[in-house]
This record gives sequence, structure tokens and C-alpha cells, in this order.
Amino acid sequence: MEARGLLARALVVVGGVGMMRNLDYSTLPEEFREAVRLYLESGCEMTGWLAAAIEGRLPAAMIGAEAGAQYRLHRLACWFYEVAPSEAWGSREKRLAWQKAGGRSLVRGVRAWRKRAREAEASKAEAR
Repeated sequence: MEARGLLARALVVVGGVGMMRNLDYSTLPEEFREAVRLYLESGCEMTGWLAAAIEGRLPAAMIGAEAGAQYRLHRLACWFYEVAPSEAWGSREKRLAWQKAGGRSLVRGVRAWRKRAREAEASKAEAR
């Protein structure tokens, strides 16, 4: 029972099962795809107007973005809202925590931990 409780708390911290799905980057504006993919999957640092957009500070992002990219910021914001894990966007604190954790690589650690917890429960059940 204790392993299950720890697992539940760990999944809450990293965003639960929904965060572990594959992300579809094809609907992102092409000029943002690689930067956003690197940010989400490995926690690469985001700075400037793209970081402002991820943090939800769209007025600051509009001021910093090139004229051609400004109208695509709406699509970027919608994509983060609809597709990206909520732990990765919405505030400066979330963005920095995501970067510090290494992006989705954190999820791989939780998956390995969950597998070990299941194996430990199975061996306890066999021992009974």
C-alpha cells in the first residue's frame, strides 16, 4: 500500500498519466517546432519573447517577437493550452521548474519508479 501512495504523490508532482503521452508538434507553426520540442522533451532553456509566451505573458511576447511571428503567437498559445503538459507553461515558475527538471525526461524516471513499485508489490503478493 505504501508504494501506491508514494506513486500517486509522484504522479501528481509530474502531472499524472496525461503528461506521458506523445505530443503532436505538427500543428505548431513551423518556426517554433524545434525550439518547443527541445524545451518540452529535454528542458532546454527558453529566453526572450518565446519564454514570455510560454509563461503566458502574451503582451510582452508580442513586443519582443518579430513582426512576422506576432500573428502566430495565438496559435502557439492555443497549442500549449490544448497539447502541452500544464506543468510546462503558464508561469515563470512553471517554466523554470520544467527546465530544471529536464523536461519530459523527468517522466521517464517516474515510469521506471512505477515499474519497480509494481514489481515489488508482485513479489510481496507471491511471498504471501
